[in-house]
Amino acid sequence: RAIADYRTALALAHNLDDQAETILHRILRGTGLRGLKGMAPIRVISRKADLFVVRPLIEIERYEIETYLREKGIAYKTDLSNFDTSLTRNKIRHKLFPMLESEFNPRVKMALVKLGQTAGSFYLLLREIANEVYENTKMISGEGEVCLSVEEFAKLPPAIQTLIIDRAVKTVLGRVP
Repeated sequence: RAIADYRTALALAHNLDDQAETILHRILRGTGLRGLKGMAPIRVISRKADLFVVRPLIEIERYEIETYLREKGIAYKTDLSNFDTSLTRNKIRHKLFPMLESEFNPRVKMALVKLGQTAGSFYLLLREIANEVYENTKMISGEGEVCLSVEEFAKLPPAIQTLIIDRAVKTVLGRVP
């Protein structure tokens, strides 16, 4: 869907640098495939209210955006809290990334984003497989409960087991915490 197709959308200025920071931050905290994919360009907040978050600049590097704005004479504001290196994300932005770029890979941000895109593709594929398998391992699904076949569940690879548990939790709670 195109951004114009949404009735109510909140557009955020997250860019490629923010995406790389998010992915690296999640790696450092310990993440799985779902977290490794980074921020979605379009995310549903509420289907009922037809409310979405869109990130139209997610594939553009920060310096490109700032250069464009300067060339066009467009003023912009930077949140001063973005410079507080006591916050982990800012420490990654102002200390870790410059070191990684100068000592390891000048395109480390792009490498992380590419990793996130690849992880996202694999996550969607695994989730699709898990959804099919879920229907075969689910014995009962009712208000507030899901019962899975332990015998069938035990035969599955751990990645599929994790996604089936996510699906069962979402069925019961309405979301995955």
